[in-house]
Amino acid sequence: MAPRRSKLDTEIQRLYGLPFGEFTAARNTLAKELKKQGDKEAAEEVASLPKPTVSAWAVNHLFTTDSERMEELLASGERARKALRSILSGGDPGALRDAIQEARDLANELRDRAAGAVTEESRKPGPAIVERIATNLQSLAFSPAAEPVIERGWMDVDLPPVGFEVLAGLQLAGLPKKAAKPPKPAPAPAKKPAAPKVDRQAEQRERREREAEAARERREKETARVQERQREKLDRAQAQREEAAGRADFLRRKAEQAEKTAEDLRQRLEEAERLAAETSKRADEAEKLLAKAEKAVKTAKGGR
Repeated sequence: MAPRRSKLDTEIQRLYGLPFGEFTAARNTLAKELKKQGDKEAAEEVASLPKPTVSAWAVNHLFTTDSERMEELLASGERARKALRSILSGGDPGALRDAIQEARDLANELRDRAAGAVTEESRKPGPAIVERIATNLQSLAFSPAAEPVIERGWMDVDLPPVGFEVLAGLQLAGLPKKAAKPPKPAPAPAKKPAAPKVDRQAEQRERREREAEAARERREKETARVQERQREKLDRAQAQREEAAGRADFLRRKAEQAEKTAEDLRQRLEEAERLAAETSKRADEAEKLLAKAEKAVKTAKGGR
């Protein structure tokens, strides 16, 4: 049983490392092959696997194509957790700062690679998807709850954010190191200012130009904010559609399995009823034969 499970785990990991658009067809093909081989339990397990979200798939892509850098991220996250436990016991904050900064740098690099993979697969991801990718990588690095995902090497849904203790460590790591304040420069000797010549018209023109420039910048910023909110809404809507489609696909497969199980039970019931009818018929025939035999015995005794 163990070798089969090990082989099945490898096949499932391969499925989640495929290009995003190939997952569903490859999953269904593998389920059919397992069913033909007579492994009904494995076939049902594979058939019920949900399609990953875009952000989860992006991390699966890293597990497949950037395994060495992912291992470095996980190792740096482990060092950060050890340093955090140490600082809570009075250890050196510098070790925590260095470990978390190393993990952060790796997570940012891998986040950009994952976003690039999504762009190549479909289209450039919006800020919401990129943020979920970053959260997944941080959780893999810093959260002990992500260990099952690390062990199997794939994920189908996004991971929750890291816990409070890790967030506290991240904030601590973001604090700058204390440095000595530079001495204040000695004040320069005061000079008697010359009386400036005032050009009122030039001042008014400059003020109007500054106000126009400020108004233009405000319009550009507001336009950028509106566009950003629209992109975020679009990304959220897309993520919700993907999640709903995945859930609907999962429920549909479960319903098909339930219908198949009900059909199997119905066929077994019909077979049992048929066997019971045959058994009853044979019992009736046996009773008739027994009665004939008893009658024949009586007739034979009377003849003597």
